Amino acid sequence: MSNTFFTSDLHINHDNIIKLRGFSCIGEYHDLLIKNWNNKVGKNDSVYILGDVIWKSKNNDSYNIMRSLNGRKRIIKGNHDRRHDLKYMKANGIIEHFSDCEGITINNMYVWLSHYPHRSWNRSYHGSLHLYGHVHNTMQDYGLSTDVGVDKWIFAPVDFSELLVYFKDRLTEFKKGTQL
Repeated sequence: MSNTFFTSDLHINHDNIIKLRGFSCIGEYHDLLIKNWNNKVGKNDSVYILGDVIWKSKNNDSYNIMRSLNGRKRIIKGNHDRRHDLKYMKANGIIEHFSDCEGITINNMYVWLSHYPHRSWNRSYHGSLHLYGHVHNTMQDYGLSTDVGVDKWIFAPVDFSELLVYFKDRLTEFKKGTQL
């Protein structure tokens, strides 16, 4: 059985991001990202990356980092993602799919995926979740939405089952009809 994971804001090869994240060099950051990712994600697991994947690719090294990450990867385009990188990764089997935003169903639960946070999203008044990135753990959750970026989840993708535990109290309140 495969699991479904979510993450965002990898910023592969973004030299300035390491200063914000407290790393001494980009290689140290990449090594931790790969280690944490592959310790959680299996080869057949699905991973939705909600934008800002590659900052720039030097001699295809960003693509090689993406290849080294376990799982079947799908990307929701972020503001730093370039279409030619996404097309290259899809054409070369590094990722399965990319889109601007997407709604998916997991275990009969609808989940709205976007790089950007929304105050309202498809089926938000019917108990759907909204997962996003972009904000680097600087924005408070709103209703049944949360940031799945690496800054919030210790430089690793978060499993859907972990998210259900994270949302447990808010889902219970929603089912009771309590305003979130």
